[in-house]
Amino acid sequence: MGKVAPERQVALVVSPSELRLPAADYLSLLANISSPIVSSPNLPNLLHAVIDGARAVTGACYGALEVFDRAGRVQVSAASGGPQDDKAPDAVRQEDVELLAWLRHHSRPLRLEHASAHPRIVALSQHAVASAAFLGIPIRCGSEALGALCVMGRTGGGEFTATDENALVLLASQAALAICNTERCQREMAAHAEVEAGQRLQTLVEMSPVGVLVVDAATERIALVNREMQRLTRSPCVPGDPVDQCRRGIVYRRADGSMYASNELPIERAMREGENVRAEEVRFEFADGGSAPTLISAAPVYSPEGQIRAGVSIIQDISPLEDVERLRSEFLGMVSHELKTPLAAIKGAAATVLGSPEPFSPVETRELFSIINNQSDRLRGMVDNVLQMASIESGSLSISPAPVELGALLRDAVASFTRVEGGRDIRVPDPRDLPTVQVDRARILQVMANLLSNAAKFSQPESPITISAERDSTQVIVHVRDQGRGIPREKLPHLFRKFSRIHENGDSRLSGTGLGLAISKGIVEAHGGRIWAETPGEGLGSTFSFTLPLAMQQPVLARGAGAEAPAHRVTERAQVLIMDDEVPTLRYVQRHLRQAGYQPLPAVSAAEVVTLVEHKQPALVLLALHVTEVNGIDLFRRIRAISSVPVIILAASDDQDATARALNAGVDDYITKPFSSSELLARVAAALRHRPNTDANEERPSFAVGGLTVNFAERRVTVGGHEVHLTATEYKVLRELVVHAGQVLTHDQLLRRAWGPEYSQEPELVRSLVRHLRQKLGEDARRPRYILTERQVGYHMSRA
Repeated sequence: MGKVAPERQVALVVSPSELRLPAADYLSLLANISSPIVSSPNLPNLLHAVIDGARAVTGACYGALEVFDRAGRVQVSAASGGPQDDKAPDAVRQEDVELLAWLRHHSRPLRLEHASAHPRIVALSQHAVASAAFLGIPIRCGSEALGALCVMGRTGGGEFTATDENALVLLASQAALAICNTERCQREMAAHAEVEAGQRLQTLVEMSPVGVLVVDAATERIALVNREMQRLTRSPCVPGDPVDQCRRGIVYRRADGSMYASNELPIERAMREGENVRAEEVRFEFADGGSAPTLISAAPVYSPEGQIRAGVSIIQDISPLEDVERLRSEFLGMVSHELKTPLAAIKGAAATVLGSPEPFSPVETRELFSIINNQSDRLRGMVDNVLQMASIESGSLSISPAPVELGALLRDAVASFTRVEGGRDIRVPDPRDLPTVQVDRARILQVMANLLSNAAKFSQPESPITISAERDSTQVIVHVRDQGRGIPREKLPHLFRKFSRIHENGDSRLSGTGLGLAISKGIVEAHGGRIWAETPGEGLGSTFSFTLPLAMQQPVLARGAGAEAPAHRVTERAQVLIMDDEVPTLRYVQRHLRQAGYQPLPAVSAAEVVTLVEHKQPALVLLALHVTEVNGIDLFRRIRAISSVPVIILAASDDQDATARALNAGVDDYITKPFSSSELLARVAAALRHRPNTDANEERPSFAVGGLTVNFAERRVTVGGHEVHLTATEYKVLRELVVHAGQVLTHDQLLRRAWGPEYSQEPELVRSLVRHLRQKLGEDARRPRYILTERQVGYHMSRA
């Protein structure tokens, strides 16, 4: 019986004594050879199995086989026996290549007592074949000539028999079928890979933040269009539509204001002239008066023959860049105007002193120097505001929190403000009722100064300003209320953006750079809090509120440039799960979390979020409020059913109602897009800092009883030093039993904690899982060592 060679697994080696076998053994050998042929996973191994099998059943000294492609080129070959070449021991001899190429087109098997009897073989073979027996078989799949195999010379001499020929015909037929199947599988795999690549490309194009348009040059119909392109053109055009359908109702203008003809657009030039267009500025003007500035790039797509098959156009909306440029220009004009006022006062005071022919009295001199000093402080404050805003936007604003008595802080803030704005009625709460907060004192004084100044600007001098505070288990909320003009409702979403002004009516009292509230927002968020404004309506006053963290026994330092790393180890390499189908936001969050020392876990679907929460148990979840697949609030409820992990919602700036619903549903916090890295990291740190410390692994790193050890930090379970692999639900049940060791947990308690709140009255589900769990722990249910049964009630774990 043939043996499998260890180096090829499908090759067979036959000794001379095996060449003459009884008929039954011969058929058994043939069947044994056929098995590796039909099951060989790849073409080279398949050929080795065929040629070794051919030698095995015929007793040939040498065998060779080649498979050709449709162009007649050798696709793969194999040889066995004969002189061995150290460099290529399984290669077909060069002199047999043409012989096999000729034999593959032979209509029938060719069996010769002496190879020299056939003049074609003599002409094609350059080696000595005069005394060698020869048997050649073409390999065909239907009418297609795939290749050929041949064997030469028999061990012990003699010619090949009709039985040998029939055996080789059978092997050749099996080989042909296996080769066809292998090639078909390879084609199917290639086609599948191409489909997957196409799907990935389609997803990438669809999620691209730039518009993509591909037009077939021959038909001038759309071959590919993504959602951003449809948004930019305000057109629902789809593949197959004429390209003109995307252009209806749009006037295209150059940067100089001149209008494009339809055949002058970048994609038309790319298809007609083969021009490569890069970042050409084009403004879309719509029938309703709206417009969209864009940058368009276009390029032709060529066929292998060099003909233009299609045109590709990439369109980028640069409206945000224009808005930034407009704000920058407004800011420069605003700052220039604001800087001129103190500079004019300083210059005026200095010029008065220098230009006076008479010396001033001490009182007059002191008054002039006081003007210079006050205006210099005002000027320095403006410059500091600009620098602080830059630090907030770059995420490098550093804070140094320490325990501070809130009552003393508010009293100092009011005292500083009244020194400048004397005569204002500012009401503060009793400091004895206020807690200690963990804040950077100087930064929060700045926030209070901004809010008090804002309240004074927009209310009458005789109306009071009221400061109040309320607290919960983790934070205190400070309110600053005035009885002034109130805030227009449409201004609320933009209130804390830089350069934002609440009222613009030329009143000199209301002048400023528009940075105060934006800076306050950055400072509060760097503490892990949030700030917001509320108003009943114009003329009814307004309330600005912000949160501050309560002081803890062990202070936690916020992260930022120049700040120390957190002392609390809960954030060290903590895993943070992120789901957002806005790719730029996802990458932005990942990058900054990784730089801050967290481990980001990106998820692309709701199912993946639930799976990662269950199996990875992240320290925090960042969840977009609106994603394509599912509503964020519904997904939050699914998360809360299996875990108490803190969840922060990534909310759109214009969807305050949905944000309120998320907070009412129980989410821990929210961040409004767009947000700075400092706000992101501060809110993450605050959520982790306030996370209830109820997990057993927070109290002790592991649990051990008998030979069973549960390592909470690594989620590893070992029995007698050998690791036990548990499913996520099995681990949950074991963990609950361990955390409550010595306490009986009912079937319903285990169901709710391991499977979710919707499960109840299904004790058999728990019993089945405990049976499997006991088996994995290697204990007998009749004499349990670890999990003990309380009949008709539930289970409990013996104490460590």
